[in-house]
Amino acid sequence: VKRMYIYIFICTCFTFSFGILIKSVMFGVLVFALAVATSQAFLFNNPTCRFPAPAKGFKPSMYQGRWYEVGKIQTAGGAVFQEGCHCTYTEIEPVADNTEGEQTVANFCNKYGHDGEVSTIDGKLFNMKRPGEWQQSFFPFVPPVDYRIIVIDDKGAEYAIEYDCGTTLSVTNYCIHILSRTPTLNEETVQMLLKKA
Repeated sequence: VKRMYIYIFICTCFTFSFGILIKSVMFGVLVFALAVATSQAFLFNNPTCRFPAPAKGFKPSMYQGRWYEVGKIQTAGGAVFQEGCHCTYTEIEPVADNTEGEQTVANFCNKYGHDGEVSTIDGKLFNMKRPGEWQQSFFPFVPPVDYRIIVIDDKGAEYAIEYDCGTTLSVTNYCIHILSRTPTLNEETVQMLLKKA
């Protein structure tokens, strides 16, 4: 009987100590993750997402089709998917049988040179809150970002400015893309759009 009590006592102490150890480790990991996120936010002058209004009079059909990237402003994280890209363009198409304004997004570029291998990343624009304002996702394990068309010409026939932004673990990344229906856009128009961006 004494041996049984001693065994129960040892098992109880071990279980209690092990439980405390696990909780301590989990708490330590949480504190470390928060410390890293906070340090990145403060040490690297972390920006915050802005939420400009979408372009007035915007209709999803105005944005569909091919758009060439003729200029951009990005954070380091926002530029990851375009590393080494040249001749970047995007194809926007409506999702079949969808009345909520959802669009598919296919991004193309030539890697490391104008004649480089073609790289493609497919995404989706969904949850349209108002015309020109969606959530964008590329991968299931990556949180979606806010995606907006903040400038577009009257018919969507010449130029547009796309702005996307997201924050993960207190770190914010954004991209501003100057888009054109043709591979080039006159410098005066590009500079006008950059000022608006």
